[in-house]
Amino acid sequence: MSWHQALEQSLRDDREFLLRLAHAQLRNPQEAADAVQDTALAAWQTIDRFEGRSSIRTWLVGILRFKILDVLRERQRHPTLPHDEVEQELQTLDSDLLFDDAGRWTEEPQTWWSVSDNPSDTLQQNQMMRRLQQCLDKLPEKTAHVFLMREYLGFETPEIAQHTGLQAGNIRIILMRARLALRTCLEWQMSYRP
Repeated sequence: MSWHQALEQSLRDDREFLLRLAHAQLRNPQEAADAVQDTALAAWQTIDRFEGRSSIRTWLVGILRFKILDVLRERQRHPTLPHDEVEQELQTLDSDLLFDDAGRWTEEPQTWWSVSDNPSDTLQQNQMMRRLQQCLDKLPEKTAHVFLMREYLGFETPEIAQHTGLQAGNIRIILMRARLALRTCLEWQMSYRP
């Protein structure tokens, strides 16, 4: 399969994922659709330079990250997450006793899957990713926004603070609680679903 064919397939398979990711960051369906469209266009224009050092999906997420950053830069004067809304959202999350004072797990999460080159593991990994997406969809909107900026788009805390108007301490709390909520959700799914 050529890179062009692989890109075409990935754009079909990953379009909804890219749209969800863009919408989670931009909170505007039109801007999200535009960012994904711009990502697809940029990918088509540069596919000949793609070297295959990552999956095409990972490459598309990297391109989308820059498209989202472009939109966020334009909005920089208007923070998207007012401080009082974040505080209210944090109060809706259960307080956790699963972290020590240094922010480490007091009890390690169970292993949900292992990375393998074995094609027979692909189904299990795909099921795990679907479960993870279901858990992400259950996070409060603003928590998901910050979590996706950090974990999917690779923004550092100062970048998140710059684009959201949040203090670094609030960002760390949001990320810790998002991880806790995802852990709880995934463990529940692994325990109660086949």
